[in-house]
Amino acid sequence: MQDEEILALFFQRSEEALTQTDKQYGALARNLAHAILEDPRDCEECVDDSYWKLWKTIPPQQPRSLKAYLCKIVRTTALDFYRYHHREKRFSPELSQISAEAEEISTSFPLDDQLALRTAIHHFLSRLSPRDRFIFVRRYFYFDSIAQIAQGLKLPENTVKTILYKLRNSLRRSLREEGLDL
Repeated sequence: MQDEEILALFFQRSEEALTQTDKQYGALARNLAHAILEDPRDCEECVDDSYWKLWKTIPPQQPRSLKAYLCKIVRTTALDFYRYHHREKRFSPELSQISAEAEEISTSFPLDDQLALRTAIHHFLSRLSPRDRFIFVRRYFYFDSIAQIAQGLKLPENTVKTILYKLRNSLRRSLREEGLDL
């Protein structure tokens, strides 16, 4: 079933929309939740909560890409779960590393700059080669490890680390050019 058909089911308030969403994107949602949470029970709860949020937001939202919209919801929900369950504990080593890398290029932006930041990052990503865009998105959106990215692209881990370092520096320069000084 195509995204447009599934979205039409959401707008008709048919529960079949959730069934079809799970059939189409359930594995992706679970993998994304697992990359952040690791605990299978938390992953299932996160995906269930994400489907509930999807149900509550469509309509009025009409996303251009159901896949991207669902991934954004799952990612946000999984990060909320993670923060809640690890408030008094330290982040896992992998999430700590990703967090440290992300902090190199960003700080908390005022709400007025959120749209400008999103636009600037979209513009930055659109200028990257497909390989570099893949590496950046897999690391900072899907939270893939360096090893997973390297294995998927059949590159040495040090090459992926170097590419990510250069991409962070390039993004920092790009944000400055857009007037979003860090």
